[in-house]
Amino acid sequence: MKKLLSRILACTLALCLLTACTNKTSATTSDTLDNATQTTAADSDSLSFSDLSQLLGKSDADVTQLLGEGQENFSADGSFFIGRIYQPTVHDTKLQMYTICADDEAHTVDSLSLWITDGSTPVSDDTVSSWIDALTQHIGADPTITEPSEESGTRTWRWTTNETIWSLQLLENILTLSVQPQLGGESR
Repeated sequence: MKKLLSRILACTLALCLLTACTNKTSATTSDTLDNATQTTAADSDSLSFSDLSQLLGKSDADVTQLLGEGQENFSADGSFFIGRIYQPTVHDTKLQMYTICADDEAHTVDSLSLWITDGSTPVSDDTVSSWIDALTQHIGADPTITEPSEESGTRTWRWTTNETIWSLQLLENILTLSVQPQLGGESR
């Protein structure tokens, strides 16, 4: 069951990020210029791990009040609001953070996807260790470690609390962190 859930989460994350990338590359020049001139609080602010977990369950409007407008993220055809893209600093690292929102009236934040590295350079063991140590300290428990899967080669460190699931994933030169609320029935 846990292996199936991990695969579903990995596929969901990949789909969201692929959709975000598709949407980003299909933006018009005027959209790109509008987004480039837009400033957000999160572009210069530093967020803690506690700040990240507190974003879960908030409405999109509440998040924009806290972090600024960010960049709206729609499906490639523009018919579905995925969430927003921010560029905060987390754990002394400037990164891309995607909110993934529910398809409800408030666009409630269901999960966060943080791209710590973008694949353009190798991820050092020190970088991975630094994130593992910081998350372990924040959560107060050691992660469950999943060795590289045969299907994707992804290595995962997973922490669960009564409220939140944190998954640090390394795939070649890409290091990401996903944060989502604890689902009913999951065991710690």
